[in-house]
Parts: sequence; structure tokens; C-alpha cells
Amino acid sequence: MCKRELGVYANFNMCQRDRKQVIKEFQESYVEEYDNLWGYAVELLKSNPGSTVSIQVHRNDVSQAVFFRIYVCFQYVKQGWKDGCRPFIGVDGCWLKTAQKGELLVAIGRDANNQMFPIAWAVAEVECASSWKWFLQKLFTDLEHPTSEGIKLMSDQQKGLVKVLVEDYPDTEYRMCARHLYVNWQKQWKGMNRKLCFWNCVRSTYIEEFDDNLQKLEKLGPTSTEDLLQIPVQHWAKAYFSARSTCDVVDNSMAKAFNAWILDARCKPIISLLEDIRIMVMSRLHVKRTWASKWRTNISPKALEILEHNVEQSTHCRLVWNGDGGFEVQHGKDQHIVDMKQLKCTCRAWELSGIPCCHAICAMYQENKRSEDYVSNWYNKEKYLTAYNHILQPNVASSTTSPPGTVHGRPQNVASPTTQNVASATTGPPGMVHGKLIKAQVGIGLYTDLKTGQIWNPGTSTERVVTRASKRKIGQADPSQFQHHSKGKGLRWKGNTAVTTRQL
Repeated sequence: MCKRELGVYANFNMCQRDRKQVIKEFQESYVEEYDNLWGYAVELLKSNPGSTVSIQVHRNDVSQAVFFRIYVCFQYVKQGWKDGCRPFIGVDGCWLKTAQKGELLVAIGRDANNQMFPIAWAVAEVECASSWKWFLQKLFTDLEHPTSEGIKLMSDQQKGLVKVLVEDYPDTEYRMCARHLYVNWQKQWKGMNRKLCFWNCVRSTYIEEFDDNLQKLEKLGPTSTEDLLQIPVQHWAKAYFSARSTCDVVDNSMAKAFNAWILDARCKPIISLLEDIRIMVMSRLHVKRTWASKWRTNISPKALEILEHNVEQSTHCRLVWNGDGGFEVQHGKDQHIVDMKQLKCTCRAWELSGIPCCHAICAMYQENKRSEDYVSNWYNKEKYLTAYNHILQPNVASSTTSPPGTVHGRPQNVASPTTQNVASATTGPPGMVHGKLIKAQVGIGLYTDLKTGQIWNPGTSTERVVTRASKRKIGQADPSQFQHHSKGKGLRWKGNTAVTTRQL
């Protein structure tokens, strides 16, 4: 690549030395941002009053504050969730792609269009019971549900999370991502037929349908169902979900979508990471608020798509009416009862999602009622705008950093350090990679005027290359483009410092 794109011959040892130099430069930027982390938190609270920005540190052997965790939840974001989103939250963790590593913990809600609504995020040392307990405590306090009562959680069986929910939040309705569950289960039970049966079990909305599909799966492997049922069905099968959250999702796709959305930000230092997330969320609030004006109806597009599908399916239903709000609806081999007074159907799809099922729509047509009028208010335009009408304020000090101060490292593996929340002016990074700079004569040749500091032949990678052995010409550059072709009076040859790592 160096030869083809830069016109430079670079051997393996040269690249190794440059890599160490790049790592050193990255570390310097990390140091600056960790030193200014507390000041950044103060600026966030100034620009968005009522928000929660909590920094947790621990003390090293010389009583210096070393960064441990940071939690961010903006006032206008959490207020938007409380006003316009269902009480359903997906939580997930993903690795940061920086030299210090670490884990990003996120909490994602679902708006009226069944799309992601970021609520809170945190940078922690690793995904474990301690970090999840700390994150959930702050999240539920911000959302005014300190015991998590009334909130439904979805996750991917993260390490330590189940333990925290069982011990500290035993009454929380907890769902496990069926997609993640299938990936683990299919390692032993492969095949397309088993896959179809698995998802039929997951998406069954009533117990009788679930039992039928489970029997079909058992025929494809006597112990396949035993392995599947090791995880309680109330965590992954729709038939056993409660209808209180008006959300029937079986996978944690919104949290995964958020992690992919901020992929580039996960490669940056701590403040740059948090700033990218803040800016992306701030822009998203504005974009979604503007987009809602283009809706065809008062119902969100994704909910309308499901409703239209159910309307089409209702044409295949046969109905018998008792004349008083009760209907028997036959759909294929199944028969269900629709109660228009209580707004229920025995298939439970209407209760779980808040969108009328095909059986209920068939009954509505019998009574000359519009199915759109029976879609849950969670999916209407007003609710959507209520969530996105809260405006996240810009941060006036988003691009400022203070000079680096004392940097304090910590061991990479810390079992259970003593932590505390402190108002420290500087916090050190959670670990450093120290690379020794090896000086060598390698780089693109430049001449520098000793008196004026002017650089001659800047950026002409085809003019001269310096190696350990000798100097040699490369490429076919036109000599007329160079300001100087040989060492002149008062000029000094720059060898090993002629090129920065970034330019190379």
C-alpha cells in the first residue's frame, strides 16, 4: 500500500516503529481528554440543567483519582421518554475500540414508530454485575422508577445482568433476546426446519399455539426442546408475555442498532465519544420531529404497515356474531373469540401489541367500525411528537480541552476496587500503553531553512526517501515542481523528523 499509494518503500520494521509512534500520539490525546473530563461534565450540566452526569473514580496507591465510570442521561431525553414512549427498555453493552478499552452500557426505548429512542449511556470498566447494578440504579432513579416497577427490560443475557435483576429487582418483567438465544441453541441443533419451528414457538401469541409448535420442534430432536426450555419461557415466548407494556418485540434489535449507529464514535477517546453520541442524539431529535409532519395519517408508519397487513388477513376470516359484542372468528384451522366491549381477542395479539389483530378487524367491519380508531394511543402522531418535542441544548464547550495534567494509570484487571464519586479537577485514564520511540533515519526528505524555519519541497513524496543505508531517488516526479533540488546554503537536511506518522 505504501509503495502503490504513497510511492514509498517501507519494510516491516519501519511500519512497526511508525505504529508505536501513532499509539504514542493517540495516548497523548487520551490523556488530554481524561484530564478535562470533569470540566466537560460541568459544561454538560450548565447547558442542559436537570441532566445527570455522574463520574465515578477510585483512588490508587498514592491517593490519586483514577477514572472508573461515567454515566450520562440528559433531562430532555428522559422527559421525552416518560412523556411519549412505552415503559419498555432494551439494555446492551458493547466494547469500545480504543487503547484503554472499556465497555459502553446503553438503555434504549422505543418510540411511537417502533424505532430506537436513546435514553442513557455509560462508560464502565467491564460488563459485570457491579457495573450493571450501578447503571440500572441510576437509570431507574432518573426515570422515577427506583424499584423498576412498571418497566419491562430486554437484553442479550449480559454477564451479571440476570443476577442483578434477580437479587435487586425481582418484580421486573425481564425478556431475553430471542435472536441471541437462537444463536446459542442452534450450535447443537442446526437445520432450517428447526429454525422455523423455533421462531414459530417464539412468535406464538397464545399458549395453545405455543404448545403445538413446541411439539413439532420436539419431533425434530427429542432433547432439542429440553435444551430450549432450560431458560424459562416467560423470558422469550410471546405467549407468556404480559400485555402491560403494549410491546410484543422478541429481540433486542434497537440496542444493537444503536451500537452500530455509533460505531465510529466507539473508536474515539472518552470526551470525543460522549460528544459524538450527544450530537447524534441532538440531531436525531430534530430530524424525527420534522419527519413526523410527513405522515399520511395520525398513525405511525410502522404501526400502519402492521395494521394494513392485518386488514388483508382479515379477508380470510369467517365470522359468527352473537348480536351483543361477542364474535366467533375462524381463521384457517384456528377459532378465536373477539370481545368488542373489553377490546380483547383470545389470540392475544391485539393486547400484546396494541394494534388490532385480523380477527378483531373482521369483527369491526361487521359493526361498521374503523380499525384505525382502535390502534393504541402509543402509536399516534401526538404521542410521537410528545417524545421528540423536547430539545437537547448545544454544549458551548464541546470542542475545548485543557492542557494535560498528571496522568494516573490503573491495573488492567481490578476485581472490586474501592470507588467513590469525587469532584476532581483531573482524572487519569484507565490504563496506558507505553511505546518507546526509536529514532531512525526514515521518512520523506525535506530541507528546512535554519533562520526562517521555512520548509522546502513540502509533501513531495516522490522526490527523496531516506533509509538506514543510503539516500535514493524514487518515482518519476518532474524536477520543475521542486523549489530546490540540492542542499543550499543555510539549509539543514531533515531525515528522521521529515515526516509525521499521520502523513505517512
